[in-house]
Order: sequence, then C-alpha cells, then structure tokens
Amino acid sequence: LASETSSRDKRSVFVGNLPYKIEESAVEEHFLDCGSIVAVRIVRDRVTGVGRGFGYVLFENTDAVHLALKLNNSELMGRKLRVMRSVNKEKLKSNLNPGLKNVSKPNKQGLNFASKNVGPSKSLFIGEKAVLIKKKKKGQKKSGQAKKQKKQK
Repeated sequence: LASETSSRDKRSVFVGNLPYKIEESAVEEHFLDCGSIVAVRIVRDRVTGVGRGFGYVLFENTDAVHLALKLNNSELMGRKLRVMRSVNKEKLKSNLNPGLKNVSKPNKQGLNFASKNVGPSKSLFIGEKAVLIKKKKKGQKKSGQAKKQKKQK
C-alpha cells in the first residue's frame, strides 16, 4: 500500500482555481491531450455538493504529468487554472517548516513540553486561593477558627 500511494503522488496533479460548478468530464476533456487519465476528482462541499475550486487528475503514467504541468495558467470556463504536482500533506508541511520537524511527534511520555519542569506558575495566578481546612476525626472537637469561618458564611 505504501508504494502504491507514493506512485499515485507521482502520477497525479493538483488543479486549482476551478469553477465551482464544473463537472469531472470537463476537467478530463481539458487534460485529455496530456495522456491516459485514470480518474478525475473534484473536491466538493459535503452538504451542498458544490465544488470547492480545486481537484486532482490521476494519470496512467508519469510522462503525462510533465505535459499536464505545461497547462498551468491555461483557461477553462473563463478561469486560469493552477496546475501543480500533487504532494502529500505531511511531506508539504515538513518541507515548508524544516525547523519544526519534531513538533507533531510526541516524546516518550507523549507530551510536547519544552522542558521537564513545566508546571503552574505562581506569578500568573489571578484570583482567590482556597484555604485548606483539615477534617477532624470523629469524636474530636472543632477548633475555634473553623467555627468562626462557619459563622461568617
């Protein structure tokens, strides 16, 4: 499966700036001169079914991708298309932020803290702190302080 998806990435192109009401057949017709097309997928809104303005074209071989890339800035239904190589999202994120490679990977404890001594800061506390009242065992009398606090409530 892993090899199939990587070869699929090399055989497909991303098509952006598509008209919202476009059909798959129109996109297929536009890219037909590039080579044999396996599938056309237009990304649509789940509720309305209207296109979101981009999609993917999967070709039978990688040579067709090179020809499809030449159709960048070509017009379809009055709009200039953006045609780029289809790239896996994880690969794209790691290429854009090379300094943040390990951010999404959890460390051994499963936490992403910068240091081990991370805890609540006393200087950032805003509000009233609770006073701990120790419970007495049965048979012991309450201290005078606890009685005063009860009366104040």
